[in-house]
Amino acid sequence: MITDCPTISTRLYVNPSLFLFTENNAIYLWDYANGVQFEVEERYLGRIAQIATNPAVAPDAELDEELKANHIIAEKPFPRSEWGFGKPAEIFHFATRHPHFSLSESTPKEFTAAYVQSCEDQFSDAEYDPRVRREGPRIALPSPDLERLRALSLWECLKARRSCRTFDGRPVSLAEISTILYATFGEVHGPWTHLTENGLRELGIRRTSPSGGGIHSSQAYLIAMNVEGLEAGVYFYNGDVNDLTLMSSIDVSTSLPGYLGGQPFVSGAGAGIFVTSVLSRVWKKYPGSRAYRVPLLDIGHLSQTFHLTAAALGLQSWLTAAFDDEQISALLKITDSTENPFLFLALGHGSGDQLWPELLNYLGPFSTGLPGEAKVTE
Repeated sequence: MITDCPTISTRLYVNPSLFLFTENNAIYLWDYANGVQFEVEERYLGRIAQIATNPAVAPDAELDEELKANHIIAEKPFPRSEWGFGKPAEIFHFATRHPHFSLSESTPKEFTAAYVQSCEDQFSDAEYDPRVRREGPRIALPSPDLERLRALSLWECLKARRSCRTFDGRPVSLAEISTILYATFGEVHGPWTHLTENGLRELGIRRTSPSGGGIHSSQAYLIAMNVEGLEAGVYFYNGDVNDLTLMSSIDVSTSLPGYLGGQPFVSGAGAGIFVTSVLSRVWKKYPGSRAYRVPLLDIGHLSQTFHLTAAALGLQSWLTAAFDDEQISALLKITDSTENPFLFLALGHGSGDQLWPELLNYLGPFSTGLPGEAKVTE
């Protein structure tokens, strides 16, 4: 008697670096680790789902061979890189490892021609302004006190910089605010005349810190809490003219820790700065996903400049990125969906200690390592 042979199941594995999304009435499968994207039909999605939920499923010769050829499934487990963050961070990390284009094989002349053509294509709008403006009353700032910045050497500023979690509530002066805003976010070099002298448009600005493409998409929002000569409130900084635009007269001196994940370290600071980035200004020039790294690097440069300037002024500083973006955007009255807050910088007077009083009280006798010693009190 002749009988049918049983179907032999082969264990199959689905590529773990797949991301599914919809766009323009189509479904796409994105292999973010390898930078490959496919438009997929329902039958392929169904097959991938079958394998994902039952790796020993019976083979489907036609679909499986095509999925294997495109590295969507395999007969062996896909290699996995060590990773400790969540899935969204993994997608961002691996999906932005490669540039969306490369001119590595071009000559300098070919590279220059391609660069110029790209700029012309992406900045054809004659009305493009490299500066961001906000509506509201304008408040003049005193001239920055640059002499105080010349008093200490760079090495002395580097040595003096450390994160402070013990601000003491003393006010900072408006001149100090003007100086640190100007030194960090101001257009200290003035107009970019080297461009205009060569017949080019001024499509970027210049600060003391570098920025990818000279875009400087980062914006500064001053949170004034205890600043001599300035009403408490939220202000937008205009770096080309060194003045402020009043966004809101809200006083957050007591509520600010709640905006920052409950961290008490900011209590007693005289002022703070939320640093945002207008991402649309970055993707206008660099549309590839890897370019999302650019504003993050830009803000890192600005942060170091801020901290070194604070040290030169004899002030203490601290930073955090622990906040809810939507809540902070509402506080700053940001309505542009392409602008996002990334970092908060605090400024004030204090001891410079990293261990705050509540922590020392909590540690009690263990704070000094001496058994039986009384708890630390303020």
